[in-house]
Amino acid sequence: MKPGLLILLFLLASAFSARCVCAQTLTERLLKEDPADLVDSAQKNGNIVRGAILYHQGNTNCARCHRPSSEANRIGPDLSRLDPEVTANSIVESILLPSKSITKGYETVTVLTDDGIQFVGTVAEEDTSKIVLRDRDTIGRQVIIPRETVDEMRPAKISTMPELLVDGLSNRQQFLDLLRYVLDVRRRGPADNAANEKPVGKLLSPELEGLLLIQEMNCVACHDSQLADTGVAANVAPDLDWSREHLNPRYLAEFIADPHRTKPGTNMPDMLQALGKETAVDTANAIVHFLQANIDNRFNSHEIDTDSISRGNDLFHSVGCVACHSPRDPAANETGLDGSIPLGNLTPKYSLNSLVEFLKDPCAIRPAGRMPDLALTDREAKDVASYLLQGRIDVDEGWTTNATLASQGKMLFAVLGCASCHTKVVKSNRQILQPPALEESQPDQGCLSGKPGRWPNFNLNQRQMERIRVALKRGTQELTSEQKVGIAIRAFNCNACHARGELAGVTITRDPHFQTTNVNLGDQGRIPPTLTGVGAKLKPVWMRNVLVNGHVIRPYMKTRMPQYGEANIGHLVELLENVDTLPAVTQAPSEDPIEMREYGLMLAGNKGLNCIACHTYNQKFSDTMPAVDLTEMAERLKKNWFYHYMMSPDRFSHNTVMPSYWPGGKAICEEFEGDPSFQIEALWQFLAEANRMGQPSSSKEDKDDEKE
Repeated sequence: MKPGLLILLFLLASAFSARCVCAQTLTERLLKEDPADLVDSAQKNGNIVRGAILYHQGNTNCARCHRPSSEANRIGPDLSRLDPEVTANSIVESILLPSKSITKGYETVTVLTDDGIQFVGTVAEEDTSKIVLRDRDTIGRQVIIPRETVDEMRPAKISTMPELLVDGLSNRQQFLDLLRYVLDVRRRGPADNAANEKPVGKLLSPELEGLLLIQEMNCVACHDSQLADTGVAANVAPDLDWSREHLNPRYLAEFIADPHRTKPGTNMPDMLQALGKETAVDTANAIVHFLQANIDNRFNSHEIDTDSISRGNDLFHSVGCVACHSPRDPAANETGLDGSIPLGNLTPKYSLNSLVEFLKDPCAIRPAGRMPDLALTDREAKDVASYLLQGRIDVDEGWTTNATLASQGKMLFAVLGCASCHTKVVKSNRQILQPPALEESQPDQGCLSGKPGRWPNFNLNQRQMERIRVALKRGTQELTSEQKVGIAIRAFNCNACHARGELAGVTITRDPHFQTTNVNLGDQGRIPPTLTGVGAKLKPVWMRNVLVNGHVIRPYMKTRMPQYGEANIGHLVELLENVDTLPAVTQAPSEDPIEMREYGLMLAGNKGLNCIACHTYNQKFSDTMPAVDLTEMAERLKKNWFYHYMMSPDRFSHNTVMPSYWPGGKAICEEFEGDPSFQIEALWQFLAEANRMGQPSSSKEDKDDEKE
């Protein structure tokens, strides 16, 4: 054979061999190595800090499943409490081949139902009526399967830990970094959680629920009251001047005549219940003639384009509307999700222009703030309104006011008590109704009798009436700051997004609608932060900046922080400070602030704890994810809380991607100078002056240097 041909065949064979090697996945390449060699390489060459970041990072996110043992929804073993027979070599094998050997207690099952649906997960609960599975894909979600629908239940041969998880890493070095950190978590053992702060925020007691209902129904509009101050203003009626100019008068007449049928779940009482249906309709019609007199109603028909409907669908289900309201199908029909505040059919009520105006500034029209401002732009408000209204609104035939009916309506508006809530229209006259003070009200009469009469009908159920009776019996006893916080959180439905102690946050059914623009942040990038301990965490000025001024530090979170208005929630800042406390920590002395700041700058860079790998710095995104900006930390956070959090991030947020660099009070990077307090103090001193100092060194800069 000619030498040239031999060379050509050799080159082709080499190229083929190279392509075969390159085609192998990282998992396949690592499986060819001895686990003991990988352990040895990780101990010698693995970077524990980079491993800690990878452990919490979105594309691997080991922390999502391997939570502390106190976490009820943990679906993977606590790596700090592994059995003694679990060796370093077997840890390597479990990462590369998770289904080869499944830890006892974390086995998965496959449940097949009668209608052919298959579920796979770990058993959270099982009895004669149901099987409850923890979902392998959505941590925290539980699937309830009625026992009567189960056709077959058998052990599954796959682990909850995803196969080929390692292929999400870039290279062998990242695997060594991750393995080094996992081995270190195992070596250190469980951290001492005895110092955890006491959970705050409890479910409201019956009497507090009753006080809240009294506020929500605005009972003080008719009744004098000396009941305890809840700190939350009553849910006053919407601005009727705006409503009569912007809403369909025919809808208003129908709503006034029978509010609970027209809009189920409304707080608007039926004031005409004792009149009979026909008289109620005539009365409501007269009132609307009065309201429409001498005004320019702007309820106009408007065509809506298809593209706007599609964009509005996406916005409605992502910016936070469905935290309170029921999700809707593509035609904007409510799906009837339990716990939702009903909107009903908006088409006969609003025109496109009037709904857009309402969505842009709801607090101006409903000053009680229960409907918050989501900072929608003009375009966004139009898109959401287009989605909710759908298609073309029927052309209104116009409304011609009858002077005689208007005169009658004005008299009826005052006599029936409408002016007690809608105070801007005509002057209220309580002497007409002569209601007793709330404390003197009979618990089985009037609004609480459940019977029709010359009193407002709020359509209260038995539970609600009983709660109000308990609150009335409670009297004038002053509320604690914690009780006032609980009432405010419930009044403004803060716990639809934020957890606080026993007050649950995002529910399983609403979880899919909380989204992020950066999956690397995991749940922390899409689920609003807990309010547990927030008064001990945030400085008052910053807390007010968020609550009142709408300041945003998590632009990657699609769900927006609602704005309720200073008058409605401004008082929460002081209340939360009174309620939330943490033990004072011993802070390291700062004898040379300049030297300390320089050391903190080094720790924040990739030669230290590599904070810059995840955190934004001076509005410049990091290499991997846009976590909260380092340059705002000292401005936002109280120093005492910062110490506590840095020592044990998982104590404060179970879904955090923030690694623990000092678990159990020991630094994971023992080669760095100083004990944990010294290192944390150095970081704080740097953060306090971060805007005046240079940016910490990053991996990106190292790569740029290598290119040069």
